[in-house]
Amino acid sequence: MFSIILRMIGAAALCSLVAACVSRVSDDTLNSPEFAASGAGIVVMYAPPPDPRCGNNRSVELGTYRAELGSWKPVKVAAIAGSSDGGDKAAELILPPGEYGVLSISCFGTDFAGHTLRVRMLAPNVRGLGAHLFGDLARDFTSPLATFSVRPGEVVNVGAILSARTGPTTFAPLLAPLPPGVLASFQATKPTLAEKMVTRPMVLANSAPLPPTGAAPSAPLTH
Repeated sequence: MFSIILRMIGAAALCSLVAACVSRVSDDTLNSPEFAASGAGIVVMYAPPPDPRCGNNRSVELGTYRAELGSWKPVKVAAIAGSSDGGDKAAELILPPGEYGVLSISCFGTDFAGHTLRVRMLAPNVRGLGAHLFGDLARDFTSPLATFSVRPGEVVNVGAILSARTGPTTFAPLLAPLPPGVLASFQATKPTLAEKMVTRPMVLANSAPLPPTGAAPSAPLTH
């Protein structure tokens, strides 16, 4: 129990350092003067937990490339929870314009024996001087799992990134469209944003986008 509390404290501390964990996006966000003045865009993406035993709660760590460092650095952790009706939903993120990389997808849960699970698909990285319990501000990433871009004032559907297990402790990223149920839920709850939404899928870091039925990359990524 104590270890779980420590992880929760670590997650809260990280969120306070890298901006709000959950961006407040409403169907009227585009009409907000604050949003217009910010020059930001809205990203709609789906990233299910890497292990189904975690339930629907997970986090996605995003980063940007730092040319002066020659590596990717985390800038935001987005905490995603399932919908109140028990279904799943997309992450809706307000981000400054630019290119972003997905650096990790994490989840916590409990296995059948009651043991705490911490499962993460993590991009290739070089560990820094330290690391947070839930995120990796001190970690330098040599490559993201996948990249996407957002432009000022747009609503962009970047699709889904899935964690395909390639071994007992390894994963590989797969890209796919938003699941029909997740897309339908977004369209029903935010029709204005859905009407203005454009689609520009994520791209795997070192290859073209994979179709939904594509094979996993040959080089697995450890968590």
